[in-house]
Amino acid sequence: NGLGNGGCSLDSHLVSLILFDGWGDGWADVQMSIQETSSLFLNNTSILYQGTLEIGHEKSELICMKRNTCYTVTISDGNWVNEVGWEIREVVFGSMRQGRVIAGGEGLMECDFSLDLTEQPTCPL
Repeated sequence: NGLGNGGCSLDSHLVSLILFDGWGDGWADVQMSIQETSSLFLNNTSILYQGTLEIGHEKSELICMKRNTCYTVTISDGNWVNEVGWEIREVVFGSMRQGRVIAGGEGLMECDFSLDLTEQPTCPL
């Protein structure tokens, strides 16, 4: 698109969502959701991603995430939830190296984060 951001809108950044499974058989009935929460209107949420690792050790998807926005990741409970893991990484264009990890975790969880690309917190404390 000429903007150098992988087709995302001007207020967004392209990131790689990576799902892992320790055993290699997918996440079974475990689900992941990423909700966008406006830092100004905390009751105003929308689902950015909802899915699972159907089969295998790993999969990745490219998604656009807004700057200055809070996100909540929820990993649902289920069989073998202790085998699941995930990371959100910056995409580095024109390079074979992986970008920095923005957020990540393992097992049953709920956590909040922002892209924080300017190193300034954007989520309310």
